[in-house]
Amino acid sequence: MKPRITIKEIAKQAEVSIGTVDRVLHDRGRVSEETKERVLQIAKEGNYSSNVYARNLKLNKTYHLAVILPEQNPYWIKHRQGVEKAVGEHDFLQVTLHDYSLEEDSPVRIEQLVREVLAQEPDGIVLAPIFLGQDSAVIQLLHESQVPVVLVDSKIQLPNCISRIGQDAYQSGRMSAGLLHEGYTEDYALYVTTFHKADLHNQTIMARIQGLKDFLTEVENGPDVIMINLEKDGLSLADAVDHMKASDKPVRVFVPNSRAYLLARSLGLVQQQLKLRMVGYDLIEENKNYLMKGTINYLIHQQPKQQGFRAIQTLHQHLLLNMEVDPEQRLPLDIITKENLMYCEH
Repeated sequence: MKPRITIKEIAKQAEVSIGTVDRVLHDRGRVSEETKERVLQIAKEGNYSSNVYARNLKLNKTYHLAVILPEQNPYWIKHRQGVEKAVGEHDFLQVTLHDYSLEEDSPVRIEQLVREVLAQEPDGIVLAPIFLGQDSAVIQLLHESQVPVVLVDSKIQLPNCISRIGQDAYQSGRMSAGLLHEGYTEDYALYVTTFHKADLHNQTIMARIQGLKDFLTEVENGPDVIMINLEKDGLSLADAVDHMKASDKPVRVFVPNSRAYLLARSLGLVQQQLKLRMVGYDLIEENKNYLMKGTINYLIHQQPKQQGFRAIQTLHQHLLLNMEVDPEQRLPLDIITKENLMYCEH
């Protein structure tokens, strides 16, 4: 007997989402006639059985998902946009968004939020665990709940995590070091700049910094790495910039999060004098502006919309379709310059 095609295979062949296939096969929602005909033809040719699908799809139930992300800033807003797009494509999903602040007490606030969320008995959770260590009480709470969890941006060891979506932070740090060191002809001063004490507890940021340091210890004549954390060191932004201006060597700057524009704003007028080269993260508007001006040379694009979209899609596949999901969804390390910015999905 010819094997039956799966929903996932139909979606792939038809070049549509799994949610669109679901709507066609169950005659729900708006789908163009062209798409409908294509999906039905592929299903027919693939010996698809709606009865098989119906046994696996738990209909007539609304699935409640909780999304726990840092407070809204340009980077995390894009995650929310991806979440909203995915929810619009999938029936039977109700999503509640929960914010936590990017402050030093974030682990405490996250624990409070997780307790509140678990009390509502969600069917699935999307979590950005950027301040959580392996000894965090949150990990124990989530483990005991046995609620399926999808992690975005950062990674922790959690038995009931069904998938983690994001980049390899350590490798992105190594790649950034390569971009800063490329074409080395003379000694330079490398400033790794963070802004808040909380950044030093952010495992993604620290993994990037470690990757950068490790790369530079492996190259011949690697530079000294000067670590600056404005809040911890009691420095203003102007103080940090003055420190860089005083360097008698070419200046390289690594900002391991989305705040590169804050330094670029002050360094733009002296970038030629400093022989400045800067690497930052994320295609937020301010960063893109300074990328186009040439003050920032490279931005690492983390595809936050894709992270949010995939997180909801993954829970949909796991909860409604009983599909096996990829436990590690690695996103590419995209290097963006002013020459290729126009071709990127922001």
